[in-house]
Amino acid sequence: MQLKLPVRSHGTLADAYSGRDNAFNFLRLVFALAVLVGHARILGYGAYGNPLDIPVDLGGLAIAGFFALSGFLITRSGRRTSLPRFWWHRLLRIFPAYWVCLLVTAGVVAPLLWLHRHGSLGGYWSTTPGPLGYLVRNSSADLVQFSIGDVLSGRPNTALNGSVWTLKYELVCYLLVGLLAVIGVLRRARLLVVVMAALGMAIIAFDFVYSPSEFGPLPDLMTTSDGTFTIPIGGVFHTWYFHLLMTAFLLGAVADLYRDHIPVNDVLGWLSLIVVLIAIQQHWPNLGPALLAYVYLLLWLGIRLPALFRRIGRDNDYSYGIYIYAFVVQQTLAVYGLTKFGLLAYLTVTIVVTVAVAMASWHLIERPALRLKDWNPSFIRTRTAGEELPPEVHLPEPAPVASSHAEPSPEPASHTPGDDAVLATGAPPPPS
Repeated sequence: MQLKLPVRSHGTLADAYSGRDNAFNFLRLVFALAVLVGHARILGYGAYGNPLDIPVDLGGLAIAGFFALSGFLITRSGRRTSLPRFWWHRLLRIFPAYWVCLLVTAGVVAPLLWLHRHGSLGGYWSTTPGPLGYLVRNSSADLVQFSIGDVLSGRPNTALNGSVWTLKYELVCYLLVGLLAVIGVLRRARLLVVVMAALGMAIIAFDFVYSPSEFGPLPDLMTTSDGTFTIPIGGVFHTWYFHLLMTAFLLGAVADLYRDHIPVNDVLGWLSLIVVLIAIQQHWPNLGPALLAYVYLLLWLGIRLPALFRRIGRDNDYSYGIYIYAFVVQQTLAVYGLTKFGLLAYLTVTIVVTVAVAMASWHLIERPALRLKDWNPSFIRTRTAGEELPPEVHLPEPAPVASSHAEPSPEPASHTPGDDAVLATGAPPPPS
């Protein structure tokens, strides 16, 4: 039965959502920039806290938002495409730009950092851990080697790109959608997804009640003493962050699967905003049980924001490029001394440079790669002719939020993050 709220109601999600006339690309752009802003103090000055002096973890909030919107949009894609086609679209969106980012980092950025430290490029290509290892070991989106040589030695964070830890979490969510589609859950047993999301929220609520101002004990009870677990091929995942991001994704998935029953209502939208603001003001870890209100708020904003915001990113989506390049740009400019001009100057220049690089990534790499989305060999043939590709989601992928990290560490063989490294990627420290 559909919930009926006559005041300022705009039908259901199914009625109100349009594949192009929405503000989801604008929201993702905001999230990508929020991750950048959230990293400014730690990467530039070794200080914790976001530059806006507001009681919220900008990076964590943004990445949770990335995953919630991804759950809504990617589940829609999973319902409408064959599994090979679904994966083809996902891989086209994530990997071409990511691989080029690795190449730019190892072939341009790290040599500049080496030159700044050593005065010449002598020894760069033979250093350990080396640039070739950085490309090969990180190519699957599992961040295994965090740096190259000693290019960031002595910095508050020694990772060249600490933001891309979320990509493998996103890929696991895609894997889940593909699995649920293949076994028929998305079409015939969607209640199972509701149960999974409800279980996720119940665990978050339990943790919150047990310890409302810090991470609760559940991750340690579920896994090892360091709160991590390993997925073959995928690598090491932090239980608390995995659970948070998967729950946000599942809530978005539920919104898509029950789009005919979920109202788009301004009263619910404003109430959700109030709940989220209370959670922020009270310092609830990554919103705690208010995560449910946050997901509804994002969907409501994506549909109800004015036309100006719905036009932003409609044709050119720079959010993924911002997300995967921001950390690299911030580290480089900090090493070259931009921070001495103050936080505002450092932040402004990093935004300008990052957006410029993201624009190049979109026009030279991402959009050309997406032109291959309709390539139709037999092994990725869709179940129906003339199928349309739903709007893409990145990140952030990102995204860049909350934040679970195979954390930046100077040792390439280590996946276990330290508190400093986690905070430098926009996330709260892992539970202990």
